[in-house]
Amino acid sequence: MAAGFRETPAGLPSNNYAGVLGGDQSPANAAAPKWKGIISADYTTGPWSITPQVRWFGTAIINNFDNDGNNATAATADRLPDDVQHIDMWAYLDLRGNYHWNDNLSFFGAIDNLLNIPPALTPLNQSNIIHAVPTSQSTYDLLGRQFRIGVRWNY
Repeated sequence: MAAGFRETPAGLPSNNYAGVLGGDQSPANAAAPKWKGIISADYTTGPWSITPQVRWFGTAIINNFDNDGNNATAATADRLPDDVQHIDMWAYLDLRGNYHWNDNLSFFGAIDNLLNIPPALTPLNQSNIIHAVPTSQSTYDLLGRQFRIGVRWNY
C-alpha cells in the first residue's frame, strides 16, 4: 500500500512525501516508494508445500523539490533530467518450501531474491553534480540471494 506521509508546516503549503526516496536526499534515511506489494501462491500436495513470492516496489522519485514536484519553483523546475530523478519499478522473486514429516515435525527452506537481482541505484545531486549512490537501504535488498533452512517442531 502507500507509504510515506504528508507534512503541512504552519503557514506553508502541504508537502506529500509518498513515493519520494530520501526527502533529504540521503539514501540511509530514504522513504519507501508510493506503492509496494507482495504476491504469493501456495501449492501443497501430500506432505510437501512450495510457495513462490514476488516482492514488488513501484516507481519513485528522488525528491519532490525539483522538476514537477509539488514544491518546485522556477529555479528548481526541470533542474534534474527525468532519467536521474526517476527510480524504476523493482521486484524480487522468493521461494519457500516445506516438508511436513508428521504432526510434530516439519522441515523448511527458503531462498530470498532467487534471481540475485542487485539493488536499485539511487541518483543523488550534490552541488549540481549528479552521481549514483549505493541504494536506499531501508527499501531495497542489499544482500542479494539468501538461503535459510530449518526445522519446526511441536511438543
